[in-house]
Amino acid sequence: MSKTTMQNFGFVPAVRAREAARVALVGPAGAGKTPVALDLARELAGEEGRIAVVDSERGGALRYAEIPGRPEAGGHRFSHLTLERFTRETLLRTLRAAAEDRYQVLVVDSYSAWWDGPGGLREVAAEAGAALRKDSRATSPDPGWERVNPIERQMLDALLAWPGHVVITLRTHTEYLTDGARTLRVGGRPIQSRNVEHAFPVVVDLADGVAMVAKPGGVRALAGAVFPEEPGREIAAALREELPVGVGPVEGLAVALASPALTYREAVALRQEVARRGLREAPVPHPATGGLVPLGVLVQERTDELRPRTGTAAPAAPAGQGVPTTPAGPAGPVEEGQAREAVARAREAQPDPTKSPALPQQLSKIGQHYARLNITEASAREVSELILGADLDAWPELTRAHAGELVMILQRLPNELALEEWLGKCRERDAARAAAAAPPQREEEPVVGDRQEPEQPVGAGVCATCPGRILPRPGRETPEQCAVCRRAGIPVPDQEPESGGESGGSAVGEEPQEPADGGDVEVVDPEEWPGRGEESQDQEVDEHVWIDPGPEPASAGEREPAMA
Repeated sequence: MSKTTMQNFGFVPAVRAREAARVALVGPAGAGKTPVALDLARELAGEEGRIAVVDSERGGALRYAEIPGRPEAGGHRFSHLTLERFTRETLLRTLRAAAEDRYQVLVVDSYSAWWDGPGGLREVAAEAGAALRKDSRATSPDPGWERVNPIERQMLDALLAWPGHVVITLRTHTEYLTDGARTLRVGGRPIQSRNVEHAFPVVVDLADGVAMVAKPGGVRALAGAVFPEEPGREIAAALREELPVGVGPVEGLAVALASPALTYREAVALRQEVARRGLREAPVPHPATGGLVPLGVLVQERTDELRPRTGTAAPAAPAGQGVPTTPAGPAGPVEEGQAREAVARAREAQPDPTKSPALPQQLSKIGQHYARLNITEASAREVSELILGADLDAWPELTRAHAGELVMILQRLPNELALEEWLGKCRERDAARAAAAAPPQREEEPVVGDRQEPEQPVGAGVCATCPGRILPRPGRETPEQCAVCRRAGIPVPDQEPESGGESGGSAVGEEPQEPADGGDVEVVDPEEWPGRGEESQDQEVDEHVWIDPGPEPASAGEREPAMA
């Protein structure tokens, strides 16, 4: 969607606002532009005001600085910055630094360096034109300027949008005129784009210390004025009379919102203007109650009040209800503590984004991003839960916080490949969380001596007379022995030693019992296993006899004794 279709073409009530000075001093070399600019800046800033000077003339402004310990020598008090390259980036960074340090006046001496200096617009145009001609993509005799024009507009917009007073100087091409026996040096065309003179409201031409106002910028006292002496102070005096006339930006917006003739379209335009200027938290008096409220709350309330109602929708709440206000106080400047309390109360009155439902605009944007990234309706919930890292039990219902996070993340994903990469990171995040939440693993078995105790297999039994041997089969209620202990006749604990007969045989006078189904089984001596001797090749193996194959031999022709 283009920016044109997103813009609201709503007119707003016109209110004259207070302005900051925007002055361009134009003249040839030696015309006195720098001292006039410093005089003008000091008068605009006041005795205690702070001035920032951006010097492109190899430190030429330092000639007019004050000398510590010598007040009689005169000079100006200001902060100084020297630049060597004059690109768009250096200008924008300089303006940002001066605004963050809260200087009242900014002097750029001279702005012509951003035209013909190192990295200036002419150099950028030459390089861009050469590249376009080399690629046979030139569409005009000077193709490089097609790329320079947007850069120039951005630089001018940044200068004019600076929050304080701005004074720039422009060098001109020097020309000479002869008047009888006297030769005059006059300035010609400024060394800058013509757009600069059109953009700056006040333009002053300097020649031999005399200032002639070429463009008054709506200041009546400057129309056609000529200042032969101390032009900086005279121009500043005229500006101080005219520029403060009007209201501040916050006050002007509040007056426009309180207008009884305000329409819904105008209210929407005012809401966009408040957001563009970053004035949502600015405290203003409420027109109905007189208490202080944030400007963003007031403009939203006024917009909702004027919104067209359809069907059986509930009427809008009366102005002032539902908005936290502070008691009306005497007319005068707003106290900082009162403004902070008003903003805090307004935030508390707003719904909790973790519980309130998502806005229709948020759901619409999420649907658009899902369609753009080919996220089907069947996988929408899975993708949303993976991105958010939370279970959406009320799907497709979303909270305002979840919807806002989804919109913020989805709008940064340009295509499906970026989506897959992001989902992979989300899976890694969930795996790390699961590993961190898992209980600690069981410690290892204790080590006895230099040998670790062998781990018993599930369901294994242990020999009753030599616990070091493990019987790889489930144990019984009665103690069991391995084949080696049985042949040696070692008695089983809690049993009387057998008398008579060979060790391991049955008692005298008793007949051998055949193993019943499901009963105990007989362990056969390893030497008597089928296949171990020639005499046992033809033996039949009883299906009730359990045979332990034993471990694999260590080498061919050598077998270790097996254990049952």
